[in-house]
Amino acid sequence: LIFFTGISLKPVLAFPGYLRSGVSIGDARSAFNAIAAQYPQHEIFAAPTLWVVSDEYQRMHYLGDILPSVPLPGKRIVLLDRNYLRGSDSFALEIPKEAEGCPPVADALARGVPRLFGVELAKTVPGYGFVAYVCE
Repeated sequence: LIFFTGISLKPVLAFPGYLRSGVSIGDARSAFNAIAAQYPQHEIFAAPTLWVVSDEYQRMHYLGDILPSVPLPGKRIVLLDRNYLRGSDSFALEIPKEAEGCPPVADALARGVPRLFGVELAKTVPGYGFVAYVCE
């Protein structure tokens, strides 16, 4: 019971870190809408947690949504979250095939790690932070 209580409290204890440096859904939507408006002909490939940053559902796909035998569209925007970005301040170490060879155009990631009395509560700050890559 104590173990499960501790696990359940972890997100609650990490919440102040989100308030300090997390990216809210509103901020993420504003940042991404500006990018999507610049590239209206591009398909959008988003990490599973980032589908909520846009209402452009007709051109959105999940990462890995296209079969290996189907060629990727040449013009695409790729949104990666911290699950795909392993370095603390760097871009992806293992870039998915959808973003290979594409330069990053926006970094809206939260920096830092939530801590309580010096103890790391999570690997990243929760929220909707992303890095956007644009392929031409």
